Amino acid sequence: MNLVAANPFRIIGLPADAGLKDITANRGKIEAHLRVGKDIVFPYDFNNTIGTPVERTIGSVNGAFARLNLPKDKLRHAMFWFVNASRIDEMSLNHLFAGNPDKALEILSRQESYSSLINISTINFIIGNTADSILALTKVLSNESYRNMLVQSIVGDSFAVTEDELFKLVIDELFDNSGLNHAEIVKHFYSLRGYAYAKVKYSLAPIRQIEEEVAKASNVDRQNPVLRYQAGVSLVRKTKTDINNLKTILGTSDTKYQVIADKLAKEILHCGIDYFNHTADEDDVEKALSLQDYAYNLAVGKILKDRCKENVDILKRKREMNTLDADIAYLANELKEFQNKPKNLNVVQALINNCKPKLLKLKEHLGIGNELYLKISSAVAGNSLGMLVEVINNAQSDQLKVRSGELSTEVGNALRLMDQINSLDMNPQEKLRVTENGTTLMRMQMQLKMATISQRANQSSSSNNTGCAVFFLIAIVVAIIITLAN
Repeated sequence: MNLVAANPFRIIGLPADAGLKDITANRGKIEAHLRVGKDIVFPYDFNNTIGTPVERTIGSVNGAFARLNLPKDKLRHAMFWFVNASRIDEMSLNHLFAGNPDKALEILSRQESYSSLINISTINFIIGNTADSILALTKVLSNESYRNMLVQSIVGDSFAVTEDELFKLVIDELFDNSGLNHAEIVKHFYSLRGYAYAKVKYSLAPIRQIEEEVAKASNVDRQNPVLRYQAGVSLVRKTKTDINNLKTILGTSDTKYQVIADKLAKEILHCGIDYFNHTADEDDVEKALSLQDYAYNLAVGKILKDRCKENVDILKRKREMNTLDADIAYLANELKEFQNKPKNLNVVQALINNCKPKLLKLKEHLGIGNELYLKISSAVAGNSLGMLVEVINNAQSDQLKVRSGELSTEVGNALRLMDQINSLDMNPQEKLRVTENGTTLMRMQMQLKMATISQRANQSSSSNNTGCAVFFLIAIVVAIIITLAN
């Protein structure tokens, strides 16, 4: 909006195509009013439309005339102001003087010309329709006839200027004085003639900002892990928006983007490496990985990207080993506590439930044939089996449980647990023990069922006879306790 509100043509109170006579006359009027301390108002102040009042001081007036001295500067400001080159322009400007931009636009749309497009562009800029403003302006610059008429009306026939030079003037003004978001300006020029230059213009500020932040980070003591980590985190945070916008606007194939992205990625990588090499933090892997993984995703060049990947892979393996160490310690503690718990099948079930997820993680990372994994899994199976056998042996020794049928229930529950134990990976020796004891339990269950049937038959033939079943059970004694060290 500053391009219009503080336009030097507005300050001198004239359209951009005003002649030298009118310019000289207005200068005299303005200076005369300033000498006596009075304000002066011109129709081209457009106070009803623009809103912001014109600031006319000796300094601002002299500055306005100075900004219109050179032909190129005069063109620069004319493209963001009004021209009065036709009857259509005059009619529309009268409505604009009255504060009716919609009616002015409606009149200007009746007949296309270089002047109507310039005026349409300026009105749209005032009311916030930036895309329409730029589209109308680029129509003038891209049309040779319109372009020549614009230049002639502003600076005469003697000044030569190319289409590209005019586009650069427009884009420079939008970036430097419009107050618009620079990324949005570039998007408005997409598919238009000035797009390539707009991208270059846009890239200057964020690249400079990123380079400054990289320089700050690189000056931090590389032997101090705390400061290096903080420098890396700060570098990521302060440059993320700029580098993402550069990636979106320039594209990863653009050389400027590749250079600055690799420069940024390299420093972030070094921050992560320096931190990891000198820290004693417990969460050092996660902190370093957060920086190095970001650097890997950011890097473009193959050599740097390969180096980042190598460091990321090392840290991920380290993280996996840390996780495995924690899981192994967890399993060892479960087995240790298991020894002091009461002997019942619920405790066996709890051990299997608690250990199985950790065992699956070990299996995934170490492999089913890994000696350590098999040793731990076999220990869980063996300890589970040992308590299960002890519970059944105790139950069959209790005549009350035998007579009440509680033993039969315990055996059924034990067989269901045996299926879960059997699903664990084990070494061959442990697998054999589990299989043998499973067979014994099934034989025991069958004997119990047969005894129950026989007892019911005897009770129906003679209610006076009593007796009890005699079982010949294979003794089961298995005690396996494996103590795992961290």
